[in-house]
Amino acid sequence: MNMDYERELTTLAGNVEPHDQKISPAVIAIGTEALYGIDTKYGPGSDNPRVAHDGPHSLAVARRDIELTNLLYRFIPPERRENIYNFGMLVGTTHDWEQTLGYGVNEIASAHYLIDRVVESGEPSLNTPEAHRRLTAASLATAVEFRDNGEIVQFNLRTGEPDPLTYVAGFVDINGIAMEGWRRMLNDGSRHGREKFGPNMTLAQHYEFLSTQRRFMRKRLNDHRIQEDIAYHFPDHADEVYKVMRHAYHANILSAHGMAVNLGRLPVGLAVKGVGAIDKVALNNRIGKAVYRAMTIPD
Repeated sequence: MNMDYERELTTLAGNVEPHDQKISPAVIAIGTEALYGIDTKYGPGSDNPRVAHDGPHSLAVARRDIELTNLLYRFIPPERRENIYNFGMLVGTTHDWEQTLGYGVNEIASAHYLIDRVVESGEPSLNTPEAHRRLTAASLATAVEFRDNGEIVQFNLRTGEPDPLTYVAGFVDINGIAMEGWRRMLNDGSRHGREKFGPNMTLAQHYEFLSTQRRFMRKRLNDHRIQEDIAYHFPDHADEVYKVMRHAYHANILSAHGMAVNLGRLPVGLAVKGVGAIDKVALNNRIGKAVYRAMTIPD
């Protein structure tokens, strides 16, 4: 993977908006090491490639963490603000460190890795019992469970103490589509599809997997679930946080869901830029072009 992760994380640190918040050099160092390590273990040239859980994915999670924390910062209680950007970058860059043990267990191992790296850093403000507790809870919040009805549940998200850090960590990992719209749906759908079917998956498999994304969004990105998560972690500002997030991301959700619905309507085909209603004969060719284009969209 030809990415300069140290430069990428340093650039992301410049996106922090509150003037009293800074990303620590120690955090950038830990994140850089983790991202290169993830690519070594799960990148394209590894023995166990995980195209949906590689370094670029974790970098994108760290980027979205800063974006959402900026958006919600005014609703975060003062006692929860200290180091929240440092913690968010740490969780974002390390949450997928382990990918071979199974859902739930992976996140426990990744949290242990994170705390070990933090301890080794010797950074005093990161090495308090409260800091370790918050980091662990936020990392574990990214664990998912796949229900028989197609629902994807972050089963640790509403456990333990309410904490905006935990909410943001969980949301930005699984809800990149909500934050970025239909392009992210194509990108993430392609990546997860390749992780499921392998690097040589067919165009038909591309189409099949992408067309199922409407079910994911209907199950995961519905208002009642988002509102319940927000109410748990922002009990004093639940309505305000929901309104701000809806204003920021609802159009993205609609655009991605609309694309997924159109993908599932044969022979209508793809509703992407430059592609209107297409007949069944042209469907595979257009899907292929759109999917492969999507696979080149950078994180």
